[in-house]
Amino acid sequence: MKVYTINIGQVVTHQGRAQYNCFGLGSCIGLFLNDRQLGLTGAAHILLPDAEKGPDTRGWYCADAAIEELFRRFQQQGSSLTGLSAKMVGGANTLGTTSTGARNVRSVMQHLHMRNIFIAATDVGGTVSRTAQFETATGTLTVRRAGDRTGTIF
Repeated sequence: MKVYTINIGQVVTHQGRAQYNCFGLGSCIGLFLNDRQLGLTGAAHILLPDAEKGPDTRGWYCADAAIEELFRRFQQQGSSLTGLSAKMVGGANTLGTTSTGARNVRSVMQHLHMRNIFIAATDVGGTVSRTAQFETATGTLTVRRAGDRTGTIF
């Protein structure tokens, strides 16, 4: 099984069994897509909502760019993008002073809805950062909040 740690601004796809990990999801969004028919999955660690310039133009830091890159890679590998499911984690207001987390959640959901992507699970908002682990073999998403040892399974 291939194990990926998805860093900020990174987009990864994999066909076959894999595990995706996103650490330190405060206002960031960890997005996991699944095409069960092809056994194709993908993940993105999204820093900012649409049309905002990230710290490095080589990555996919903004929701619009990251999601479109995931879709592009899925199509390259034969996905019709119909029947995809998504799970997303993050979008917290950990500093209490900005609305970036909420804007990230709205932006990601808007892009998924525009493509009729089924959102199978979310753990978003609040004020606590999270770590997410997505197992492709089972479709299980485990989310651990700061200070939580066991985690919640989606």
